[in-house]
Amino acid sequence: MMQYDPNSCQEFNRLNRRQFIGTSAGAIAAATAAGTLPSWFPHVVLGGEPGAGPCGAKVFIEIFMRGGADGAAMIIPHGDDKYYADDINPANGLPIYRPAISPLYVPPPTVGDPMSAIDLDGFFGLAPALQLLKPVYDEGGLCLATGVAMENQSYSHFTAQNWTETGVSNPQATYVNGYMARHINSIAAPPCNPVLRGIGVRSTLQRGLFGGDRTLAVPDPADFELEGPAGTAASRLISLDTMYSQSAFPDFPEVSAVSRGAIETLRNLDIGNYVPSGGANYGTHTLGKSLKALAAIIKGDIGLQVAEIDTPSWDFHSNQKNNVVGGGMWNRMWQLAEAMSAFWLDLKSDTPSFLDCVVLCVRTEFGRTIGCNGLAPENGTDHGYGTVMFLMGGKVNGGQVINAGLWPGLSHLHNTNRICDENQVRDMCAITDPRELLVEVFDRFMGNYAGLPIIFPEFSITPPNYLGCIRD
Repeated sequence: MMQYDPNSCQEFNRLNRRQFIGTSAGAIAAATAAGTLPSWFPHVVLGGEPGAGPCGAKVFIEIFMRGGADGAAMIIPHGDDKYYADDINPANGLPIYRPAISPLYVPPPTVGDPMSAIDLDGFFGLAPALQLLKPVYDEGGLCLATGVAMENQSYSHFTAQNWTETGVSNPQATYVNGYMARHINSIAAPPCNPVLRGIGVRSTLQRGLFGGDRTLAVPDPADFELEGPAGTAASRLISLDTMYSQSAFPDFPEVSAVSRGAIETLRNLDIGNYVPSGGANYGTHTLGKSLKALAAIIKGDIGLQVAEIDTPSWDFHSNQKNNVVGGGMWNRMWQLAEAMSAFWLDLKSDTPSFLDCVVLCVRTEFGRTIGCNGLAPENGTDHGYGTVMFLMGGKVNGGQVINAGLWPGLSHLHNTNRICDENQVRDMCAITDPRELLVEVFDRFMGNYAGLPIIFPEFSITPPNYLGCIRD
C-alpha cells in the first residue's frame, strides 16, 4: 500500500488506501461469497492456435503521475508574457501567475543558467529537472501536450482518476472496465497466443487495466513468485492449480492458469539479471526499476500489449519546490526523466531497434492552479484543470509541443469547454482532451481503429482531425 504523504491533501491519502482495499483479496472474498466475481477480476479468453513466428506485439505503456501533476511547472510557456507577470489576485493577495516572488518560479531560458527553463521551440520549455528528456525531444522521439483535461473534469482525485482510467466522462456501471482493458478485449491476441497480455506494475491492478484479457497485477516483474523456499516452487504451483480447480466458480481455474503462466513466463525471462543496452541507467528508484523490467519483457517478445506503472505523490499542496534541487516535485520529475531517457536509450541501442514497437504515455488526473497557495518556500499549489501529457516512442511524431497552435494564452484562464474566461484567475485552460491523442495512438499505432468506439465510447474524433502525434 502507498505510504501517507504529508504534502498531499486528505482526499489523495484516502484514495491511496481505497485503491489498495478496493482491489485486494478481501474484495475478491466478499464478491465470491455472494456467488459472483467482481467485474474487474482478470478473465482468460481463449484465443486461436499459437502462431509459428514471434509475437511481434505493439505495446502501449502508461505511466500515471498520481496526485495531479503541475503541468505549468513541467512544460513552461516562457514565451507567454503572463507567465511571469506580477498580477495579484485581489481575493487572496497572491500572484496569479509565476513571477520571481513565487516559490514556483522557473527563470526563462538563460545561457549558462542550469536552473532556467530549457527552450524547446522559442515559446515552451522543459523544467530543468526534466533535462534528461531534451535529447529524446531533439531526436524526434518525444512529443508534449499542454492544457490537457477531459471536458468538465472534476477537481476530485477520486472522480478525476476514475474518468481518466476508464476513458469516459462520468462513467456509469457499463464502463467499469479500463480503457486499456477494452483495447485488448477488442483486438486479436498476438499470433503466439500469449499467456500475459497486460501488466499492472503494482500490488493491485490499476483501473485502466480492470477487466483485461490475461491481465495481472505484478508488483515486481523481476520477482513474481508464490513465496516460499526455492525447492518447493514447483509443488506450490501445482497446489495453486489444485485449489482453484476445486472452486465452485468457473472463472477460478482460468485465473490460476494465467497466474501460473505469468509466473513461469516472467521467471524464464530472468528479468533480475537483465542488462540494459547502450549503457542505459534507469536509476535505483521504483519507477526506474519498473520501466527497466518492462524493457526486458518487451525484448523477451512474450506478446505483452499493454502495461501501466504508477508514480505516486504528485499532489503538492506544500513543499512543491519544483525548481529546487532535491525538492519534492524536482525529485519526482528527475526520476521520471531518468527512467524515460534510459528506456529510450535501452530500446534504441539494439539492432534492430525496439523503439518502433512501443509508445510510452505519461499522464495525470488533473493539473494545478497557476498561482501558488502561499509565498513561503514550502508552499505549493491546489487542484487545477489543464495539465500535461507526454508521448514517447519510435513512431511518435516528436520534437514538438503537439497542441501549441491551440494555446490560448494565460491572459485568460480556466473555464470548461475550451472557453477561456478572463474573470477566472486560477487554472490553465483545457485546450486538448487526452482522448484526442489516445485515439490516434490506438488507431494509427496499435492498429485498432475498429475498436475505438469500444475503447473510448461517447467520444468521437476522425483521422482528418487528428493532432498528428503518430508518424505515418
